[in-house]
Amino acid sequence: MIKTKFSDFTKEEKEYAIKLLNAHKPMPDIRKKTRLSHNEILALIVKYNLPYTIDQLPVLSINDEKVIITSDNHKGNRYENKRYEKLIQYYARRNNIKTIINCGDELQSDIDPFVYGINGQTKAYLSAYPGKNITTIFLAGNHEYNAIEKDPEVYDILKSRKDIKFLGLGSAYILWQGHLVFLHHTISKFDLKIPYAPTSIKISGHHHFFKITKDKNIYAPTSSDDIKRAGAIPGFLIGRMYNGKVSFELNGFGNFGKNVVENGVVLTRSII
Repeated sequence: MIKTKFSDFTKEEKEYAIKLLNAHKPMPDIRKKTRLSHNEILALIVKYNLPYTIDQLPVLSINDEKVIITSDNHKGNRYENKRYEKLIQYYARRNNIKTIINCGDELQSDIDPFVYGINGQTKAYLSAYPGKNITTIFLAGNHEYNAIEKDPEVYDILKSRKDIKFLGLGSAYILWQGHLVFLHHTISKFDLKIPYAPTSIKISGHHHFFKITKDKNIYAPTSSDDIKRAGAIPGFLIGRMYNGKVSFELNGFGNFGKNVVENGVVLTRSII
């Protein structure tokens, strides 16, 4: 079971991990020796203000020119729209996009309103990702946190697929063509932002609308019909990293054809 509170760590786990971090051991070695997850080790770095190197922060690295970013599908919610996920998969295959970044709240858990339970939601998530040379990078959100708290087996199920790279809860760092990217989904008990980390951009789920702020924070839109802000539309983002510059394009589901993904609503801004 993932440790979401510092009281969940045993004294021995903390002391051994801190010893290895102070000795500047590589992250894979620390994970192997302590059997802690990447995020759990980062949590100790934050809690105890421990030394770290930049290469310890990212949990994985991607070199794709284009990625899809989706968030807040909320399986089990009455606003779930299964057609949207099919459109995302179709768009990825048609445009030879190999990586989908999912910023959390794929499940509704048993938070109202919901129409079917955690077990069914988890199975629906796995069945919606048939692989086909597409890797999903999945950061769990507050609804997954609730589901895991209610049913710890959900954690193991989410990690069970090789084509779904489970990053952990709430926060994670990845490298995208050498740029450090911070992925975030609000979980008040488990925020792992590392002070002074040289992050190029931050991509956030949870908010259900698209926005790019001056401090390079990208809010991913919901891929459900659960709209929480006037004027927002459901959709997904296409992120492109080329020659050291990254841009984001919003594809809104409201403008898609019934059977074919069209250009939709397109908003592009280069931010690096």
